[in-house]
Amino acid sequence: MNRKVASLLENISKLFIIAFIVLLLVSALVLYIGMGNLSDRISEVAYYDLVLGVLLQLAVLIVKRGEKDDLNQLTD
Repeated sequence: MNRKVASLLENISKLFIIAFIVLLLVSALVLYIGMGNLSDRISEVAYYDLVLGVLLQLAVLIVKRGEKDDLNQLTD
């Protein structure tokens, strides 16, 4: 079950990181057309997406490390 959870979290985290990239590009375009306030708001949302993506990747790492430790205990 941990492997399924890790896989799901990893896929979701990739979506958040891709959303960060897309939103940051949109923010740059919006800034280019002169809408600075909207660009700032889009950038904020983009950075929150990045934080969520990184935290989910950290959770995946912890789950996978726990599985590896469990396997090491079984072989000892």
